[in-house]
Amino acid sequence: MKIFLSKDRGKSKNEFDQNSDYRSKDTWRPGYLTHMPWAGVSALIVCLLCTVASGIILLASNGQPVAAWTVQPTVLLALLTAAVNSLLHFALREGVTVIWWRKALTEGTTIEDLHHVWEFGTSILAATFAGRQFNRVALASILTTLVVFDAPLLQRASSITSRSITIPITMSANLATSIPTTSFVTGGAYVSVLDPLFARVMQNYGNRVPIDAVSGCHGTCSLTVKAFGFSTQCNTVTTPIIVPQCTDTPISPRYANFTLFETNVGINSGSVSFPDSIFLNISYASFGPGGGNLTTSICTLRPAIIKYPLMSNNGTVQLQPTTSNYTGRVKNEVLDISTHSPGATVLGGIQLVVDSTFRSLAITRHAGSCIWNYTSEGSLASRYIYENDTYNVATSPSISFRDPTPDILTSINEIMFRFALAAANSSSKQTVPATQTSEQNTYETHFGYLGGALVIMLLGIFAVTPLFYGYWHIGRNITMSPIETAKSFDAPLLKGSGSNAKVEKLLKEVGKRKVRYGEVIPSDDLGPVMGEGTVEWQPPQRRRLALMSPEKIVNPRTKVKYD
Repeated sequence: MKIFLSKDRGKSKNEFDQNSDYRSKDTWRPGYLTHMPWAGVSALIVCLLCTVASGIILLASNGQPVAAWTVQPTVLLALLTAAVNSLLHFALREGVTVIWWRKALTEGTTIEDLHHVWEFGTSILAATFAGRQFNRVALASILTTLVVFDAPLLQRASSITSRSITIPITMSANLATSIPTTSFVTGGAYVSVLDPLFARVMQNYGNRVPIDAVSGCHGTCSLTVKAFGFSTQCNTVTTPIIVPQCTDTPISPRYANFTLFETNVGINSGSVSFPDSIFLNISYASFGPGGGNLTTSICTLRPAIIKYPLMSNNGTVQLQPTTSNYTGRVKNEVLDISTHSPGATVLGGIQLVVDSTFRSLAITRHAGSCIWNYTSEGSLASRYIYENDTYNVATSPSISFRDPTPDILTSINEIMFRFALAAANSSSKQTVPATQTSEQNTYETHFGYLGGALVIMLLGIFAVTPLFYGYWHIGRNITMSPIETAKSFDAPLLKGSGSNAKVEKLLKEVGKRKVRYGEVIPSDDLGPVMGEGTVEWQPPQRRRLALMSPEKIVNPRTKVKYD
């Protein structure tokens, strides 16, 4: 008679289910596209794109006005760095999965090797102190952790500063191009009454009322506009001044008195009501070691449409002198002023106010021996005496003056510009190009911080990428699920499921099995069992911990040593 131990004795329903062969077979299909780790590769690609986008944002925002960005660059950079950090850690986990299974397929791999791949991929501490076990997984783990420093670096890479920005703009101005009446001749041959509009212009000029002539400028703008004014042409003559020696001998009347400074304004040909131009007569003396000269300029001012170079600062206009300090007319745009009614004059009022403003005379007369008498009319002459000139008006006639011509012409231009502004109507509007310079808050990129952040991000990306090498040797979709790894170690608890099944299929096949971790309940010591002529003896089981069916497990006991 044979004695035996029944293999089915004490088995639970779970154990019977585990041994039942109901699984379907799964084919091992390696290849480049068959099981490519799309999630991990896509995460790396997005990381690279976010890195490039961070650089582009900082380059594009450098020097740009803050108002031009609806969303601040620092906000965009914060979002991009958050995406890079999250996706790179995700890609690291996917890469560790690939290299773990790739390592498991490699001949000569030990369990310790597989453990180090998992440990270094999940613990920065273990990767840092890997020692001789240091590998590319540890390197990738360390560099991926360091990527968190890209956020403060990129935040420091962009700051706000104030700087001058010059841009082209379009501005509008409302200026008349036809000169209206300035005054009236009520009797005799001289102007007696100023037109009220022109009188108000002169009042504003005298009170230095700011000129608000243009619109569309937010800052300091440079532009050129057209309006009526004067086309100026000046002819200059220089004659020597003979200064007599200081002596008691009577001086010839020819040299006894002479002009040192003179300015006056008059009207050229035509009647008082309809003159065709104004003349400006300017004379000034200058003396040096070699003697003196009297420079005389006669300028003719004809009505014309001219170009005014302007500088506008927040709406307030200042006229700018031209290169030559004289204003020229627009070609073929000389104004006809002969259509005004009798008694009304266009240039008469201008000549009157300009002459009364700038008329001045300074002369010196010999009073005998070494004495000279200096006399002047009007304040203009005294304003143009050379400041550093050393002279004694009582003993010397050698007094030098500066040329007042540019300043007088600039003042006349301002009077005419103010008049053109006051005389404008709805049909006088013009649109002109301009350049605008303004102090704006702009973004400034600090390229040192940018370079450091880009290096950190790129190193992280390039360290994780090699972990995916060899994925094409793996014949199914893989994970680091404990169920899948336990199945690869042929765990008894997972018997009955496909050895090449994906984790989703494993869960479908064995996922409902109940498990518990704890102390394995030992089977009763078995004595001899009578069978078919043989006797078998089952020794007592050792105490051990395991993850098994719940009916075979009890809680681990304190202070109990387990095998």
